[in-house]
Amino acid sequence: MTLMLKNLTVNIPEDLPAEKRLRLAVALFDARLLSSGQAAQMARLSRAAFLDALGQFGITPFQYDSVEEALADVQAATL
Repeated sequence: MTLMLKNLTVNIPEDLPAEKRLRLAVALFDARLLSSGQAAQMARLSRAAFLDALGQFGITPFQYDSVEEALADVQAATL
């Protein structure tokens, strides 16, 4: 599988075990190199299943740089 992003190409062996594929996807998501959708695709999971799996690794699906950014997102959602 080849996943091509704007500035990153990752060649993943087709026979990479599912657990290693998930760990790689989680690491790239946590490093903000992949979106949750891209990471889910890499892990061969639905986006919902990937977001759920993040909890196994203690990773939050919410990626904010500040509390203010998170609060602004919540406020925008409630309008």
